[in-house]
Amino acid sequence: MPAEIFTNLLEILIFGTSLASILSLISIGYSLVYGVGKIINLTHGMFYFLTGYLIFAFTQYLGLTLFVGAILSLIIITVIGMLTYLTLIKPFHESEVMVLIATFALGYLIFNFVLLLENLIQKNVIPGLVFLPQFIPGKITIPGSEAQFTYYNLFVMLTSFAIITLVYLFIRYSRFGKAVRAVSQDQDAAKLMGINIDRVLIFAVTLSAFLAGVAAFLYVPLEPMHMATGWDILLLSMSVVILGGMGSILGTVIGAFVLSFSVKFCEYFINPLVGFPLSSIFHLIIIILMLIIRPRGILGKKERV
Repeated sequence: MPAEIFTNLLEILIFGTSLASILSLISIGYSLVYGVGKIINLTHGMFYFLTGYLIFAFTQYLGLTLFVGAILSLIIITVIGMLTYLTLIKPFHESEVMVLIATFALGYLIFNFVLLLENLIQKNVIPGLVFLPQFIPGKITIPGSEAQFTYYNLFVMLTSFAIITLVYLFIRYSRFGKAVRAVSQDQDAAKLMGINIDRVLIFAVTLSAFLAGVAAFLYVPLEPMHMATGWDILLLSMSVVILGGMGSILGTVIGAFVLSFSVKFCEYFINPLVGFPLSSIFHLIIIILMLIIRPRGILGKKERV
């Protein structure tokens, strides 16, 4: 095998796994919200976007340290997630169309709030990239190749999968996690068993916002944000959960890996004039194909569709 191809394959494995870990973290929250309450939350991508921007603003404009800014931003986005359920989702829960309209409106409001704030601060009609520093320095070169990745990449992967494992164990084995699973299977039966449906749903939406916020804190240092990032993240989350199966944590992780490796393969092995545009729309192709071939996804159940 030529050295260049070997190096490319190693980098696809490394950076594909790094992207998959973040997509899993973001998409598990989205999948959980749909699996529990059949709620399609169009604000989900903006949870990621707003957290990244708040950390950036706190550190660049207010002079706070990265970790203080991150803690404040995660608290804010978690509260926003909770309020999103109480004010927009709960009142319209019986109407999927109204939930779609309300959450899209909130996402659009957040987008324009950030745009307005940046315009006022920077006096610039087109804000630049939002970036955060990598707080773990150093690089690793894989022996026998020219493939390199940073210690921060490794930190992102390990931290993401540790959080995903904790969420999975909590949902699988804790008492409240069993209530969440019961609601996802049959809300009426869960209500008869004395389970507080509102409590479970507000937990799911709040957790999804928190996980998206954590993903932003981890990944923005690797992939700076632009103004369309929130909508891109929303579409990527949809693609992952449709591929893996709505409501399935394991399916979501599998979907994230399949999508991430496919995207990286396009970037590395297809002519850049075609590969990069194709990688940016590949998840949309996945959505269309899966909806035609297997609407419930890889591990999704029929009743969840």
